[in-house]
Amino acid sequence: MTLHVGLDLTCLEVVEETGVERYARRLAELLPRIAPELTMSVITREGHPAPRVGEPGRLVAARPGPGRALWRETVLPSVVAAEGIRVLHAPVAAMSHFAHAKKVVTIHDAPVRGVVAGEGGMLSPHRLRILHALSTADAIVVPSNATREALLAVDPSAGPRIHVIHHGVDADFRPLGPALARDRYGLTSRPYVLVVGTVRRRKDPVTVVRAFAELRDGALSEHDLVIAGKHEEEIDTLRDEIDRLGLNERVKLPGYVAREDLPDLYREASVYVLASRIEGFGIPLIEAMASGTPVIAARTSAIPETAGDAARYFTAGDPSSLADALDAVVADADLRADLRLRGFERARDFTWDACARRHADLYLSLA
Repeated sequence: MTLHVGLDLTCLEVVEETGVERYARRLAELLPRIAPELTMSVITREGHPAPRVGEPGRLVAARPGPGRALWRETVLPSVVAAEGIRVLHAPVAAMSHFAHAKKVVTIHDAPVRGVVAGEGGMLSPHRLRILHALSTADAIVVPSNATREALLAVDPSAGPRIHVIHHGVDADFRPLGPALARDRYGLTSRPYVLVVGTVRRRKDPVTVVRAFAELRDGALSEHDLVIAGKHEEEIDTLRDEIDRLGLNERVKLPGYVAREDLPDLYREASVYVLASRIEGFGIPLIEAMASGTPVIAARTSAIPETAGDAARYFTAGDPSSLADALDAVVADADLRADLRLRGFERARDFTWDACARRHADLYLSLA
């Protein structure tokens, strides 16, 4: 008899997916093929978008019931029982307490109090979900050792249950491909510095804007700055800073970029910048590297672990440090070529197949 594993993919009910949702989708697509010794059931709610499930996995569309949090405690346990699921995996920090199965939860990052204002308060919803997951799960998947260490600071006893499994990169992130449909996102024909990520404080787009302002009449005089990603409540703060610095014509905020356009957006950028104060892995780092784009990144949290020696680093939160890095990379063709080569090599270390296989091995170890 094969081990029956259930994936709770109600996290995919969002319309605009980020790296977290991409990870969940890849598990649903790849696990049935990578691990034929498992029986895979992908659980969603009726009336919501369903992911593609690899053969011979199956999709289980459960009755919708109440909101997702209550659904996990009222409907999901009955689905687990009816399907005969022995291992239940939630690929985000939202685990059912009452489901009778071995429980695996993925925690992508852990807020660190004091690093970014407004992140990781004792009663923040994300922190409460993490605390519940730590107390409930039989196994905890994290994408980096940095996230593991952050969780151990919260609960030192969780160490034996925490497993580091790196994310992967999709095959269409590569240096050759079609031209970006720039008009679709209001971009000009000018070269650009790229930031990809949800516009929120922890991603620190304000530091990038301030660094860009230092170089707007120098090394970046021919460049625009493109900050692509979902707009959250911090977008007004960012727009105010752009206006204060007189950069309204030079900084582009196209919002969420469709998944099919992302490889082209990376490929055509002069340089990619990741300025996050907190990062659990940093999928955009390896997407940019696989696309042949030089990377500049903040030296903090999981970023050096992911990027290795394939990025030019700066001090997180320091616009002048970032401006120095941008000046060096944009002005030096040999440095850009070296970063591209290192990036290609680094990106090869991360595959979704390897990620899925390690998850399968973890499920089997719990059985």
